[in-house]
Amino acid sequence: MRRAVYRRGIAEYGNFRIALQTCLDHGHADEGLRLCIGLSNMWLPHGDAREAATWLDRFLVLAPGESG
Repeated sequence: MRRAVYRRGIAEYGNFRIALQTCLDHGHADEGLRLCIGLSNMWLPHGDAREAATWLDRFLVLAPGESG
């Protein structure tokens, strides 16, 4: 079951990137960060830590910071 889900995730890679870019284009940092967290289970074993870091950095720039 796990392998099937992983393979499906890999097959949907392009769609995930489109979803991430859409979140970024519309300033939806929270949604983009949640998507990144969900995708980390696919990115890291697949050897895409650099892509993960790039997307996370892009959304963290958009996310409102906490002061204090």
